[in-house]
Amino acid sequence: MRIEKNKGGLLEDSYRWILENADFRQWRDDQQSRLLWIKGDPGKGKTMLLCGIINELKKSTVKTGRLSFFFCDGTDVRINNATAVLRGLIYLLIHRQWVRWFGPLLLTLALAGSGVAYFSGNAVHDKAEDQGVPHSAIEKHQDSCLWALGTLGLATLLSWAVRMSGRGLWLSTIVAIAAAGLTIYTGYLGGELVYRYGAGRVKAAARAPTGHAVPRTTKRGAR
Repeated sequence: MRIEKNKGGLLEDSYRWILENADFRQWRDDQQSRLLWIKGDPGKGKTMLLCGIINELKKSTVKTGRLSFFFCDGTDVRINNATAVLRGLIYLLIHRQWVRWFGPLLLTLALAGSGVAYFSGNAVHDKAEDQGVPHSAIEKHQDSCLWALGTLGLATLLSWAVRMSGRGLWLSTIVAIAAAGLTIYTGYLGGELVYRYGAGRVKAAARAPTGHAVPRTTKRGAR
């Protein structure tokens, strides 16, 4: 952790004692014990003690990843407010293992759906032209579909292959945003085909007029 480096490193003997402390063990093992209060004067070692506790808890939660923490510093305006705490906790959340799989799986599903939509659109290409839809509008939509499908495929490949940190994360994010933009634009063009040019409209069959015989009634006047 950064705070350990700033303070010159962590000595195990400075925190090992608390692991056998009764109050700490109750807080760690008892689900009903939600609060562990550590207090002391400035410079007494509270921060390094917490660093040691966090390191030990990491060992027991390595599989589940159910550990979140944030250090505030009253002398640093960047990390001494609620916004900084929330930002730090969100950062820890998105780096959990199950969250890392969410993005690639979502992109894979989006790629599959886009592929189905593209080939379904090609299947009704001739029908759209027969309905009077301009050829240029259809071609524009198809080109946009291809670009969106290719970019989405690249984003999906990067999400599975690139390490989600540093430049790899930025590259994958930029490509995914571009794919999302192209997909939205393709949807706009598809809506234009339907609502502006009438693609996919169904004409009601003309019905021949039918005549109905009107029965004639005769009235007899009473005499």
